[in-house]
Amino acid sequence: MPIVMLMDNNQTAERTITRFVNSVFGPIEHSPIESPQLDQRVRASYHSQITEVSGLGFTYLCSDGESFPLVRLALVLPAVVMFGIWLERRPVSMRGGSILAGYPILVLKAKSTFAHLDGSYVKFLTAFRDGALLVSGNSPNPLPGGPGISRSCQTGTITESWKRHESRIQALELNGGEVDRRSTYDDYVRLVVRDTAPW
Repeated sequence: MPIVMLMDNNQTAERTITRFVNSVFGPIEHSPIESPQLDQRVRASYHSQITEVSGLGFTYLCSDGESFPLVRLALVLPAVVMFGIWLERRPVSMRGGSILAGYPILVLKAKSTFAHLDGSYVKFLTAFRDGALLVSGNSPNPLPGGPGISRSCQTGTITESWKRHESRIQALELNGGEVDRRSTYDDYVRLVVRDTAPW
């Protein structure tokens, strides 16, 4: 019983942290970057990572524009995050009253998997028709996934992370799982919003 209670307390703390971060940043809006100039800046900034992920069979889908209200910079956490983005010279832009950061999205249609690049970090997302969502990354993520989400995020190379993710896909398929073959930008947004939502 004490072990169960400890697990419940840890899970409650992790959920509280997730909800706190989401409340501080406010709603994160997603939209494809349509400006050729900004898209080119994103692709140039992530050139080496795009090349490595493309070598695994992925193709470039588009650049995802993640934006949040400018007024949130008055709070410490969003300001610190934006300062880190500025130090790493990642592509950012102002749009109305929001700050927009661009990230490359690639897709492997044979496996219906999306790859989201963020600096040296890559996140792979694959959905199954029964509602399961596999998420793998090459950097630790201490927060658990929400209902139906299975995360495996640990230090490693992009290739190692993909091989681990691919093995997880195959294991589910051997147990009768069927991959959700939808692979448009809107499908990506649906998955990433689910992965980052407070629960």
